Amino acid sequence: MNLRFTRYLIVLSLLLIQSIFAQQSEDVITLDTVVVQANKEDDTKYQTGDVYLEESPAFYSLIKRDQFEGKIESLAGVIEKEAGVHVNQIGGFGSYSVISLRGSTSDQVMIYLDGILLNDASGGGVDLSNISLADVESIEIYRGIAPANFSNASIGGVVNIKTLRNKGDFAGNINFGRASFDTNRLSAYVNKKLTNLDYVLSAEYFRSENDYKYLNKNRTILSPADWKEENRNNATVRQCNFLGKMGYDFTESLRMSIVNQWFGKDQGIPNRTNSVNSTRFDTNRDIFTVEVTANNIGKYHLNTKTRLSYLWKEEDYDDRKSQIGKGEIHTLDKTDSLNGNFFCEYLTENNSLSLNLDMKTEDYQSIDYYNRKNPSESNRDTYIIGIQNTRYFLKQQLNATFALRLMLIDNFLKSDTDVYGNLLYEKNNSENYWMPQFGIKYRMLKWLTLKSNIARYVREPSFFELFGDRGYFSGNPSLEAEKGLNYDLGFEINWFSKNNKTHRVKWENAFFASHTKDRIERKTLSSGFYKAVNFSKCRIHGFETSMIIDFLRGLRANFNYTFQHTKNLSDDPVNNGKQIPHCPEQSFTGRIETRLKSVKLYFEHIIVDGMYFDDSELLDAPVKELSNAGLLWRYDLFQMNFDITNIEDNQFEEFYRYPRPGRSISLTVKYSF
Repeated sequence: MNLRFTRYLIVLSLLLIQSIFAQQSEDVITLDTVVVQANKEDDTKYQTGDVYLEESPAFYSLIKRDQFEGKIESLAGVIEKEAGVHVNQIGGFGSYSVISLRGSTSDQVMIYLDGILLNDASGGGVDLSNISLADVESIEIYRGIAPANFSNASIGGVVNIKTLRNKGDFAGNINFGRASFDTNRLSAYVNKKLTNLDYVLSAEYFRSENDYKYLNKNRTILSPADWKEENRNNATVRQCNFLGKMGYDFTESLRMSIVNQWFGKDQGIPNRTNSVNSTRFDTNRDIFTVEVTANNIGKYHLNTKTRLSYLWKEEDYDDRKSQIGKGEIHTLDKTDSLNGNFFCEYLTENNSLSLNLDMKTEDYQSIDYYNRKNPSESNRDTYIIGIQNTRYFLKQQLNATFALRLMLIDNFLKSDTDVYGNLLYEKNNSENYWMPQFGIKYRMLKWLTLKSNIARYVREPSFFELFGDRGYFSGNPSLEAEKGLNYDLGFEINWFSKNNKTHRVKWENAFFASHTKDRIERKTLSSGFYKAVNFSKCRIHGFETSMIIDFLRGLRANFNYTFQHTKNLSDDPVNNGKQIPHCPEQSFTGRIETRLKSVKLYFEHIIVDGMYFDDSELLDAPVKELSNAGLLWRYDLFQMNFDITNIEDNQFEEFYRYPRPGRSISLTVKYSF
């Protein structure tokens, strides 16, 4: 263990001891009434470190477990229906998928899993398919502006995923499902609470051959006579995951938790021409966390949470027959990171003050089994101090939130050596960035709220963007850090009525803009490969709207629409003024559902249009349009879900020459106990 890891252990041990002894030294005192409260729509118990959604000025979406539980569904498939969200997916079930918020890149969106940042220095964007919904309790999506509860934030926003929490007593379920393309899913969950001890266990096995039919245009896109229908080759996915949580309540105010999350996936990687190949990409990840929550400390009644987590990840990319990339490649990329976090909040009737300290060290090593180049090792240490203060005015109708993050980064970057043993690239540097943000929320009327935010964010390029060499992608060691300024302004209407025809209308509308300097994009080369480059300037603006209407008896209509205009303002005269690739101009999701006693029926329609695959606007992505329908039936302890996806059997692509599957049917059965 190196010196940096030792420093982290010492600091975090002191924080843990401080939290425990501070609590033991104080009598338990009841807090005065505070203004913050849990979201009325969220039945999950608030815990220290969570965001008070009702008080946050950020524009967000909340997705609860009952919206996807019991279905064969992916995280990407659930969140892509929200306003301001776009997902690019490379194929069928379990395939690589990444998220964009308000026209951002996937690397600009920070993904948290129980407070652990999954975006690591090795980079490449967080693959949403590597997060199983079987373990998920709820999902929060913060678009553009992120509360300071999240130590690291970026230009796109934050997706906060909360895993299952203990609900008391003894409960559990077993879930089995089968779907098209030889897809099977088996999962189980159990939780129990004893006097002071509680635990949660969840496990899942998932497999899909993904051998769906599609129209292969081969290399002759302009010659329909050469096109033919084929089954997708080498797209098999097999994955397992396990979640184990154990918590112990020493007192009502002092709790310790131990969490372990393991995920493993083996998958084939098809190529653009769909020829038979054996390229594979296998992932294994484990996260171990120890957490202590100590509330009501001292005369100021502070609430604190101290967490130490260790993340280990291995990615094995095997293209030894050169069936996808450039030459024979077989690499093993290893990432080890140790993260320490301390969160503290002070709550009064007219003020909410929080402090977030975060320390993270990451070691990255790439091993090349073909010895074309020597192994590369890089390290990044990140230190973040975040302060957020919310002040309440006008009898708590108005709140203003100011937050400031200071991020310090130490980079120790080394690329590979050439055949003569000369180091191709080495960079040891330190950077520091100030990232302020300000938000305001005004409850003008009982049913009308106005919100506005402004924030500045910075993101350092990942090791993958600097040195990556995998598949169709190559890195660029001369990349600069991205710097972005975000704005948004909007309103929220939440209107209730005793009218028998319309019970409730919830409508949220936001105008947003983002100005980014040195945005990192993957430029399409003439050879059909991609390389990371800096766009000197980019501008994005648009609006998003979301509406929910509850009417008549058990009927609900939900509509989400996003329009965004993206422009590349780089110095490149060829691409200046062009649209940013992989950023659709507009997207729409409409859904209607009805509940009749123990049965729920739904129908939804999705349209995504106006996207290009390249920065020159030569490769126009086909319109994504599909309809889904399903039925949920509950009887006693059983639940059955029957779903049809892509009813019209439309074919579309979100990555060039990587089609999504057509119509699929799934049936799942859940037994609860």
